Amino acid sequence: MATRKKAPKFTFYEGPPTANNKPGVHHILARIYKDLFCRYKTQRGYLVKRKAGWDTHGLPVELAIEKELGFTNKFEIEKYGVDKFNQKARESVFRYIED
Repeated sequence: MATRKKAPKFTFYEGPPTANNKPGVHHILARIYKDLFCRYKTQRGYLVKRKAGWDTHGLPVELAIEKELGFTNKFEIEKYGVDKFNQKARESVFRYIED
């Protein structure tokens, strides 16, 4: 990295994995493709900083909890209680942390 301080920068915004299910082979394939682009740019002389992010991807988590609770519309979340629903969502994103 130090040898490329003045090199042109290449930025690749990588979306983090969704935290509402177990990891799958598609995650590996996506990482491979993303890595190939970054390696190619590095070999072409660019400064490519790599930093993966973490996010809980709110909408997929919300939809998974709605499905888990059997909800069919957003009004049911309000009837259930937004605080209780949010707590369920928080718990769900840590369900697969070891995986």
